[in-house]
Amino acid sequence: MRKGDTALTTKVTDLTQLCGLTIGTGAGTTFEATLTAQKGVCAKAGRKPYDVKVYSENAATLTALQQGRIDVIMSTINGLRYQAARPASRTTFLGEYHRLDVGFAFKKGSPLTQAFQAAVNELIEDGTYARILRKWGTSASAIETSRINPREHTQDPPAHT
Repeated sequence: MRKGDTALTTKVTDLTQLCGLTIGTGAGTTFEATLTAQKGVCAKAGRKPYDVKVYSENAATLTALQQGRIDVIMSTINGLRYQAARPASRTTFLGEYHRLDVGFAFKKGSPLTQAFQAAVNELIEDGTYARILRKWGTSASAIETSRINPREHTQDPPAHT
């Protein structure tokens, strides 16, 4: 959100906090799908629905925010953290709604899979990974280790079967 705006004054942890606001997000993203699928949460809470504006480029989304055409951006956590760390963007980071770590895909059985994992883990162990994240203002998104096919992060505890 824009620095100084008062539409939201706390970290966003629930979509109902966005009720009545205009949200900007990227076209074809999981964010667009989540916002569309969950659009009824505001009605269930007895509140005005949020409006979603979809943009094909990140720069257009940021411009819409800076010009007041949207109230908040829902996008990748590292992109938003980086933006908020830059004074010129005049934005504030409002938290992590749902963590979905970014990964790399290799053809099943590729010999590159384990080599890539080992390389990432080496960057973590020797401190290079932390220095890169620090440079871009995204240290809070760090992972402890590179994993192959990790479970998705959820806010709910895993179900027991």
